[in-house]
Amino acid sequence: MNTTKDAPKKVVPIPIVIVLAFCLCGGCVSQRSLQPSDERTWENFVRLVNQLQWSEADQGSAFEKTQKTLGLDSYSAMELDGNVVVTPGNRHKAKPSPMPRVWAGNDEKLVCAGDLYGDGRTEYVLAFGWFGPMGGVICVYDPSLRKIVDQRVDGNVVWLELDDLLHDGKLELICCQDHHHGTDGWLRDVTVYRISKSGTLNEIWKDYIYSEFEAGVVSKQKVRFLQTAGKPEVIETTTSDAPHKTAEYVWNPASGTFERCDRLVD
Repeated sequence: MNTTKDAPKKVVPIPIVIVLAFCLCGGCVSQRSLQPSDERTWENFVRLVNQLQWSEADQGSAFEKTQKTLGLDSYSAMELDGNVVVTPGNRHKAKPSPMPRVWAGNDEKLVCAGDLYGDGRTEYVLAFGWFGPMGGVICVYDPSLRKIVDQRVDGNVVWLELDDLLHDGKLELICCQDHHHGTDGWLRDVTVYRISKSGTLNEIWKDYIYSEFEAGVVSKQKVRFLQTAGKPEVIETTTSDAPHKTAEYVWNPASGTFERCDRLVD
């Protein structure tokens, strides 16, 4: 499955299509330039996350200090292990390169920053996951690096991206996760979260991009975010199996989720 944002957003009079390539290719998304104070906080945040690595040299002293600073005391050194993933020049996306296969994921700590509330302030996001047994956590910090969200997810987080899918100035979290899918199978899905004022991440859309129910029986989907200027984006999924099936999901403000349209294109 392929998903990515390959070009900055542009206001155009006709619809344009943005393809997310989570598995094979990279890209960039538009983002508000960070203020100098935001940049300093970002650099400090990345430095702290880099210190979340147990070291025998200091008997874990730096690790434990940083663990306390970031409010991660309840997580073990094993859960906080792994490489730090930062995309140079793009605060809105954290993508390992190359992207691991579903069954060969690594322990990662993914770091992003952006305006999640649409109030002109920058929030800082740390998502970490582990491969066996699979699991993960998404944490969000305010401009003072005070933790305001600490939410476990049931998959190994392998990709994190922030983007304004509703075009309302608030960034959503697009999270790619790997799961062990039954005895012999594997699953990779994409979940879109939206932060609430109370400090929780609400799931507003989710679907698979790779599904293996048993060894060798694989189903894949492409996920595309279709953009029309000034309107919420439409999420489109297309199966790779023949005959290809395409479904669309549109934003429903009443339910606060992307809901499937009645129209199904084969």
